[in-house]
Formats: sequence, structure tokens, C-alpha cells
Amino acid sequence: MKRIGIVGENYQNDACAFGLLMTPQYKDTMQFVPIIKKPNTGTDKLGRLILSAIEIEELDAVICIKDLDTYPELSERESWFRDLNKIIQKGIFYLAVMEFEALLLADIDNLNKVLKTRISYKGNPIKEADPKKFLMKQSNGKYTENDSSRICKTISFQKVYQTHTGERSFNAFIKQFEKQFMPPK
Repeated sequence: MKRIGIVGENYQNDACAFGLLMTPQYKDTMQFVPIIKKPNTGTDKLGRLILSAIEIEELDAVICIKDLDTYPELSERESWFRDLNKIIQKGIFYLAVMEFEALLLADIDNLNKVLKTRISYKGNPIKEADPKKFLMKQSNGKYTENDSSRICKTISFQKVYQTHTGERSFNAFIKQFEKQFMPPK
């Protein structure tokens, strides 16, 4: 069984929640391990922390989740990823989303059920400019960032995959990820 580490800007709200999203789809072939509780550090230090986690946790790869609101310019994001890749050099995948909440919007029915809300959302969440603000406003304050793990316990991987599409989407990320880690059918 492959062991895949997950690093997010927030350990609980991003890394742990993403592991909950991924686990049902790959439970027979992969184990997802959130790593690095305080990743908000410089690229060099983060790279060394990831290398250490790869060795200690015996990881086959690492997924880095990066909110685009941190580095709004494409060149800055690509530079951050490139610098981190130079340090780690193998088995690293990047999922860049505007905010993690864009993934939650992709399965709005699940979010409504968990939060007991009636938010209507029909579009592609990759195009939502500020998904966190949207959720907070539409839920009348019921949604907070700390809800992401609770929501991801029951989120539909397939709905997220089918809804969060386009360049730099969850859909594109999964295609790249599976190309590397899933045997050909």
C-alpha cells in the first residue's frame, strides 16, 4: 500500500480534510498521512521538514495543497512550487486551489446536509473568486474554516472530481496523480 503525505497551509482544515476527501476513493491502494503541523515557514525549511517526514513516515509521495490567495500571481506560485521541488526532488504533487472551500462547494448537497443550510450553488467552484467568503455569507455565519474536516468526512469524491474542472482543478490534479500512482487498466 502506498503512503502519501499531505501538507496544507493549515494542518487540520486543509491537510486532514483533504485526506478525508481522498481516502474513500483510494482506500484499497493508498494511505493518506497529513504531515507538518506548522507548514507556514520559508520554502527551504518546509522542504527540509517534508524530506524528514518522507523518511520518518516512509512516504512514497507528498501532496502539497496551496491556496492561490497566498500567491495570487501565477509566476509567484510556480516559483514557490519550483523552489520546493528543487529541495524534495521526487514524488511531489501540487494542488493549487483559490481556497480549500472551492472543493467543498463542489459538493454543495453534502455541505448543506452537514451544516444544515440551504445554500444554492450551480457553477464550477474553480471560478468562484472568494469561496470562503461566499460560504460564510450564504450560510449566515454557520460555516467556519474549522468545519472543513467535518464536511469532508461525507463529501463525494466523484462530485468534487466532476464539478471542480478546468486548468489547475481537482479534476486535472487527480488525472496527473492517477497517471503516476494507479496501474493501467
